[in-house]
Amino acid sequence: MDYTLEELAKQLGLPDENVEDFVEQHGPLDESIALADASFWNAGQAGMLRDAIRADDPWSIAAGQLDALFRE
Repeated sequence: MDYTLEELAKQLGLPDENVEDFVEQHGPLDESIALADASFWNAGQAGMLRDAIRADDPWSIAAGQLDALFRE
């Protein structure tokens, strides 16, 4: 499996849209809010992101990229 940003979006069950469009629709995210704590995630999505942000998780790089997009 490729642990890319696009694959992470699929794993999160995001609509078949461009990740950047999703980020534009829901962002920017305030620096005080952790990515997994954003109000637009459901419990399962938030849990996956919390797990992914852990340094030893294969999804950590893609989660970091997603987080960076929300901070731009």
